[in-house]
Amino acid sequence: MALDGTYKIATQSPMGKTEAILRFKTNGAVLTGSNEVMGQTLEILNGRADGNSFEFTEKMDSPMGSMEFFFKGEVDGDKIKGSFKSSMGTTPFEGTRIG
Repeated sequence: MALDGTYKIATQSPMGKTEAILRFKTNGAVLTGSNEVMGQTLEILNGRADGNSFEFTEKMDSPMGSMEFFFKGEVDGDKIKGSFKSSMGTTPFEGTRIG
């Protein structure tokens, strides 16, 4: 599907710039994969795909405790953009397909 692939994304938040690698695999409307960020590989949970749009959650362990992130975005050709919500607010991201 159009979403399948590997994407390098970047975010800019109050904590600074963060880069990550998203790996997407779809099976119908189900999105699976991972997010490699800050030295951790996080599993995509509750992933859903609808055409070029996607959403999923992930959980990360940090020094501040376990945090949950809610991602929503879309792919347009080799470009990806969207945002994620956490207890620290909403943060936009964008990037490109690398594989």
